[in-house]
Amino acid sequence: MLIGLVADDAETPIWFFSSSSHEFFSRFESHTSSVCSLVEIKKMETKQDGVRKKRKATSSPTTDDCCPAAATHNKRKRVKPERLGGNVAFLKQYPTENTWIAYIPDFFTKQEADAYLEHMMDEKQVKFADEKSFYGNPPARQCKWFGDFTYTYSKTSKHLPCQTPDWLSIVARKVEEVTHAIMKSAASPKEEKQDPPRPKFTGILSNLYRTGRDSVSRHPDQEDVLAPGIPIASLSVGAEREFKMWPNVTGSHASLYITLAHGSLLIMGGDCQKHWEHAVEKDEDVKEARVNSTFRQYVHS
Repeated sequence: MLIGLVADDAETPIWFFSSSSHEFFSRFESHTSSVCSLVEIKKMETKQDGVRKKRKATSSPTTDDCCPAAATHNKRKRVKPERLGGNVAFLKQYPTENTWIAYIPDFFTKQEADAYLEHMMDEKQVKFADEKSFYGNPPARQCKWFGDFTYTYSKTSKHLPCQTPDWLSIVARKVEEVTHAIMKSAASPKEEKQDPPRPKFTGILSNLYRTGRDSVSRHPDQEDVLAPGIPIASLSVGAEREFKMWPNVTGSHASLYITLAHGSLLIMGGDCQKHWEHAVEKDEDVKEARVNSTFRQYVHS
């Protein structure tokens, strides 16, 4: 399903700090400057895929119907992966898995995305460090943690507490508002009667991919310290990179490729981390830097 975005209120400004001019700037016209509502629009085909797969309306949906990736794995046959993202917004749902993935290509305007990237790359304000790697492997990227508690992964302490700056807190609040709006749209008929819980992102992990040689291997963000039922939101600025997703089963092939545009927001909701894994693999053709900020809600904060 493809979803378009319509702003409810175009008068509420969103503020960012420009490190170059030391002045605040605001905007009023785009959907990220208000709490968004979602309206269904006509399904669109992607040129990369060529043709759209048609689902039988008369049959009951099975796991294979709702998740083409699962069908690929079950049949032991590799098919061309679905390619999405770029400048096309979408809300993709897998009902049998209670899983959904939303992508907003223009969460930031270009000016805002440029300012956010400039701010993140300013060493006086954000100091990235090599990510601690497992098994003695060389660091694959650099990271910076923002949160009032120690960041752990797989029960291993990775980053010490670091206060979130005001400008990043403002961005986090806007990400929360948009995430909550999409949670409403993605709710099942039973869930529509109740307002979903509002996210409160208490930790932000920013990753610096200096060139296409930096990467993150296949993994799910399935940690006990994460608040259940709260989506994970991922904000990307800088060079476009391909975000690959696999069904979380042994031997599966990547079946969903999402091109993450400069200033885009990707949100993974429901039981996405239970049923899917993801990665950003090396790409020698990419020479520019990319910063990805991942917003999460933790149960102990």
